[in-house]
Amino acid sequence: MSMGVVDDDTSRFERVLGQLENLFRTSGPNDSWQLLLHGNSFRPERIRLPSFQLEAVASEIRELKPTFQSGNVIATLTRAIRMAEEFPSDAVEVIFFTDLQRSEWASSTELPGRIRELLDQLSRLATVMVVSSDDGNRLSNSTVNSGIVDVDLSEQNEVEVPFEVTSFASENDSIEIGFQVDGESIGTRNVIVGEQDRSAGTMLFQIHQPGVHALRTQTLPDALMADNVFWSPVVVNGPANILLVRGANDEVKDVSASDFLAAALEVPNEQSRRDTMQAASHRVTNIPRNEFSSEQLDEFDVVLFCGIPVLTLVDAERLRQFVEAGGGVMFSVDETTNATAVNQVFGSEGVDLLPAVLGEHKSIDPRFEESFRFESEPSTHPIVREFRNSPESGFSTTRIYQYVKSSIPDDIDAGVKRVVDLVNGDPLIVERQVGLGAVVLVNTSFEPQWGSWVLWPSYLPMIQEMVRYLNSLERKVVVSTVGSGDLLDLTMSGPLTRIVDEQENLVWEMVGRPTSTDQLLGTVLARPGVFRLSYRDNEDAQQVLFRNCDQAESDLKTLDSRDRIRKEIFQGLNVTVTDSLNDSSGYSQFSDPVSVHAYSRWLFFFAFLFLLIDAVLGASYRLGVGMLLGLLCGIAIIWSLPMSANAIFVVVAGTMSLGGILLTRAPGIRMTFFRGAGSSA
Repeated sequence: MSMGVVDDDTSRFERVLGQLENLFRTSGPNDSWQLLLHGNSFRPERIRLPSFQLEAVASEIRELKPTFQSGNVIATLTRAIRMAEEFPSDAVEVIFFTDLQRSEWASSTELPGRIRELLDQLSRLATVMVVSSDDGNRLSNSTVNSGIVDVDLSEQNEVEVPFEVTSFASENDSIEIGFQVDGESIGTRNVIVGEQDRSAGTMLFQIHQPGVHALRTQTLPDALMADNVFWSPVVVNGPANILLVRGANDEVKDVSASDFLAAALEVPNEQSRRDTMQAASHRVTNIPRNEFSSEQLDEFDVVLFCGIPVLTLVDAERLRQFVEAGGGVMFSVDETTNATAVNQVFGSEGVDLLPAVLGEHKSIDPRFEESFRFESEPSTHPIVREFRNSPESGFSTTRIYQYVKSSIPDDIDAGVKRVVDLVNGDPLIVERQVGLGAVVLVNTSFEPQWGSWVLWPSYLPMIQEMVRYLNSLERKVVVSTVGSGDLLDLTMSGPLTRIVDEQENLVWEMVGRPTSTDQLLGTVLARPGVFRLSYRDNEDAQQVLFRNCDQAESDLKTLDSRDRIRKEIFQGLNVTVTDSLNDSSGYSQFSDPVSVHAYSRWLFFFAFLFLLIDAVLGASYRLGVGMLLGLLCGIAIIWSLPMSANAIFVVVAGTMSLGGILLTRAPGIRMTFFRGAGSSA
């Protein structure tokens, strides 16, 4: 189909321009464009690549012809072939943009052969030009990345972001690094990077709003923003809004577990049935157990239970929904805990929240028996990690008089972690991730009758770290690499229903049957950026996905393009390779001796085959003629279907063998080829 005028007096090219404008409007500057199709009937001398600067898009697309983007090279080439078939062959120019994943070029995979086949097929439909990653503007020979930052606003509001610059240049280079948080610039840094070297630094800025913020780090100026941009999360945890649910018997005790827990949160004890107080770093609402059903859980970040209540199934399901959406829950036992009833409601037979199965109550008399003790070596869990350097500072000397023995089932998910064990091996504190939230089970009570813990130096920091951990937003963050092939652990069991980008533009929405995560990773999520994911089973559960490209994915020089890539992919193809580094106009062509050598090798190869057939003819006429006919059939197949070098060898060997076998096993066929009249086999 040509690009002439159609029925409504609108050229096909104008229609495609309109589609392209819409695509640019819904695409961010981080989109990874890999292939451009140019219909050159208008201005064939102009070859332009997008600058990836949104303000320049309007003028750029007037020079572009139908353009397609994909995170998968083979998918892009397949689209290009389908598109090129509709254009006249003399009016199409294809620019193969080298913004490719390292894995797509790697010789250890099967992809290079397939890419060769598609490129060869495309080159028969259009003029194919492979260009380096430079559109005439300055492109950095460096990449930058930054680490995950987790900040607690109760302690600080200054964020220190570590970053690292990697240079692929052959000389020292001065790189300007730009930083943006949630789309707003926070400053730049200049870094001197040595030849083929790395340089690390930090960027300081102020932040006052809790949440998961998107940090964008990029080299400046750089037209290839898809490659030299790195997205990383800045997790800012604010003061927790805590719901403290008192135990069943706390009202009649002089000093109860909830009093000790409130003291650890720096909240004074109040006699009112409901009292909301502002702590130094948290806001705590203290209620009796019988008022839990009337509380709106979405108003809180953390729920702490002194004694595990036997909730109704409705309240238990509300609590699970709260945890799946990112909330934190702590259960501690007391003398009223009914292990059987608790297991039925919160265990695997119920809403499946508990990280362990409760068992028998164990106790000793500290006057006559040896106390239960914390394991001397603290675990690596964040709640007790700080004690690893000094376990003797109140940790290993903690004494427990009573606890509820619990067990972790073998079939429970991998999200269960043992935080504190007793010396006898029984778990005392266990944590489990459920959805985007976490549940901590404390198998003892916060009372002196249950142990010396509440009076010991280890108690206060452990409770504060526990609340900080339960309030952390980091569980809502997933970081992955485009094209890595890794399966994402999105933690949620239900299917995705909606994906929006960092600018709140709708990227995808489920219609009809659910789409698998693998399919989404290969399509709408096959590009770098920040995406917010929503789930069907819990509308309040939102996960933030940060996607980045491989740090060395796009610079062909880093992949030794003039040697390895050309020999594996471009060798023998009707493809022009250009390099723009030495030409201010944008493109400077240079000769590619690989193609000449390739044709010479194929000439020697077929000459050898004809000599082999000539030798076989002298020994067995039928076999030789069969091999010759098979070779001719193989050449016809190779001519009509593009294929890799290995495939050519297989086709030639197969057709020659098949031809020889058929003629030697068909004695009824008279053979007069290449013989005088009357000769026969």
